[in-house]
Amino acid sequence: LSRCQRVVLFVHRMHERKGCHFLPEIIQGAQEKLPDTGFLIAGDGPDFDLVRSKINSPQVHFFGWVPNQDILSLYAVSDLFIMPSLEEGFPRVLLECMASGVPFVSSDVGGIRDITTESQREFLSPPGDVPLFMSHMIQLLQNDAKREQLVREGLEKVKEYGMEKVAEEFVQLFRINGDSH
Repeated sequence: LSRCQRVVLFVHRMHERKGCHFLPEIIQGAQEKLPDTGFLIAGDGPDFDLVRSKINSPQVHFFGWVPNQDILSLYAVSDLFIMPSLEEGFPRVLLECMASGVPFVSSDVGGIRDITTESQREFLSPPGDVPLFMSHMIQLLQNDAKREQLVREGLEKVKEYGMEKVAEEFVQLFRINGDSH
């Protein structure tokens, strides 16, 4: 990766519902437009071998399963995070991106709109729309100022999910529900 100008990170379970089967097309498309882009793929699961067999690039590194405490080092060297999921609930990984100062491109599924800023939502695409997803990726990889704006917004937004704030809201929820019974 030392020759790569940009580094894109994917951290997820290697399962179709997490969009890992889109990675070969995403990587090929990105490297055609931006040949100096490297990819870090972290995660294990039933589709790991299949996805790995379809990607043949020296600029793609597969890590398999990575312990949570080691993921921070991957965020630290990444310019962009991608999440092409077909389904999500509350994607904690996007909060990790924000806290780590890494902008992201994601599918617009589950609760993602609830935890993102208006500017971050510009880089959400319908699940399975790989051309639009790649367009968002390339746009951000080519625009340092926009990535920096998204980093700043993400660092502010993630404060809403700090332990003290979430604990306070959780207690309030119990007080409200307790009063109604």
